Amino acid sequence: MKWKIVVPLVAVIAAGTSLAFVGMRASDPEQVVKTFEIAVAQRDADTLLPLLTLPDELNAHHELTLEQAEAITRTLHEHEQTYQRYLTDLQEQAHQYKSNPAYLPASLTQADAAPSLVVLKKTGKHWLFFDRYQVQVKPMYATLTAPGQAKLVTNEKGVEIEPVSSANLPEGRKYVAGPYFPGNHQVTATLPSPFGEIKKELTFAVDFGVNPNVPVNLDTKEIKIYTNYPNAKLYYQGKPLSAIFEKSWNDYVATIGPAPLQPIELMVKAKTPFGEMQAVGNLEAQEKNLDLPISFATSDELRQQIGKLLLDYNQAWVNYAQSKTSLEQLETYLTQDGNVRENLVYEVESFRDTPEEYKKVFVGKLTGLAADFGSLEMQGEDAVTLMVKETFDDQWKNASSGEITGDGTQILYWNYELIYTAGEWKIANNYEIQPNLFGIDPQQVEKLL
Repeated sequence: MKWKIVVPLVAVIAAGTSLAFVGMRASDPEQVVKTFEIAVAQRDADTLLPLLTLPDELNAHHELTLEQAEAITRTLHEHEQTYQRYLTDLQEQAHQYKSNPAYLPASLTQADAAPSLVVLKKTGKHWLFFDRYQVQVKPMYATLTAPGQAKLVTNEKGVEIEPVSSANLPEGRKYVAGPYFPGNHQVTATLPSPFGEIKKELTFAVDFGVNPNVPVNLDTKEIKIYTNYPNAKLYYQGKPLSAIFEKSWNDYVATIGPAPLQPIELMVKAKTPFGEMQAVGNLEAQEKNLDLPISFATSDELRQQIGKLLLDYNQAWVNYAQSKTSLEQLETYLTQDGNVRENLVYEVESFRDTPEEYKKVFVGKLTGLAADFGSLEMQGEDAVTLMVKETFDDQWKNASSGEITGDGTQILYWNYELIYTAGEWKIANNYEIQPNLFGIDPQQVEKLL
């Protein structure tokens, strides 16, 4: 029965011998380097992985994976000359370990003395008696530059992303991410914006021995919105945006961002004497400027008020021109300041001083009146301009002789400025325009007479 005891004992001795042999190989620095060389040459990540270790400060929180070992072998193959230098250094370090048990490579104690990304390191004991050697690989760290308000995250185990400082530089805020090993890596960047969160998945490559600089471009833009009415409000998807319109020449402009590079529908709303009015427009992905003028021509109430003012004024002017002695019947339609009243006052005074034989009064009539509401533009909160076409039967009577002269039909084209004051519109200024400017959109021309 003793053979039954001998067989298990032989197995135990064999297993122990095998483990001891493995331990001895890991305890021979030259053999470790030789195995490392063969594993790299054969792209054998399974053999390479147990030969590798990390710097002490990383070992407690990080563990190399088979995929990272595969990436290391791939990168070393891609940079053969550099790898040969690494291998020569490892062989020299192995020789030094065998010659001097107290030997310690400078790169393990002096970061600035590490010309290589790999170093042979004594990492403990096998079976309490044998020194264990592994090849320490140095990880890489990426410098990421992102917009100041961006948030960077990664799902990679053991990788951390930390800001370099709290300050935002002109090009953005800098972060350090790592540790990384050769291969492709992913970072997710998110940025708050008035149009919702802007998100981008960023993939970048890391080579062994290269600490990459990675710009994080979220593909954003600032946009400018132009409108023609003060105190307008900007809306996106029915919600107001914190954009302030400021005066810029004849427009009001608001700048807002960051905005994503995608089509955006925007709306401006404004409270006017005729209620709340709005304009809607679409900004294409690559566009940065959008005109959203509020069209007051769409207000029936405004059309009625202005149309009535122009008709009543022109009919009152016909009555005034029959004597030119007083502005009384025109005053209700005019502002106190403006060139229309100023010119009429001058006309009354000049007519009074004109000799009788040269005085002429109007005896024709107003035969046509039209307003081009397509030309209507707001000029501030309480003023508009629009073009008007006036048609008269042009007849004038000499006050002294009674002789009537005229040129037949006379057509005048004006640009009127109207002021809204005390709840009604009044005429302030006008000047003649070229006929071809009137009625560019015939659908917007309204006949008042």
